[in-house]
Amino acid sequence: MSKRTVNPWKVASLAFAIGIVVVAGNGVLSPADAAPQVHKEALQALGMVEAANRHLWKAPKDEEGHRQKAFEAIKLASNELKQLAMPTNKAPAAPTALPPVPAKPTPPKPTAPGK
Repeated sequence: MSKRTVNPWKVASLAFAIGIVVVAGNGVLSPADAAPQVHKEALQALGMVEAANRHLWKAPKDEEGHRQKAFEAIKLASNELKQLAMPTNKAPAAPTALPPVPAKPTPPKPTAPGK
């Protein structure tokens, strides 16, 4: 039985080639090309904010407006969490059309004197 030995140069060459592929291929697949990722933690936080909203509806009304301020804060937090939770690599929105230019008003026609 003969014992095989591995040439250390072959191992080093293979490791070097793998390193080159990793470094050179690092920018090939950009995050925009990757599949969109939903942020699960943000979705969980959104569920908690919605639960807080349901509890706040059951809370007694107050005279100082704290309940209303809490509703506004929950709405703001909910909107921010929805934006965070949804995939961020969507195509940019199409530009909206500009509103039509209003027509120039026509000056009144001069009337003949004596009429």
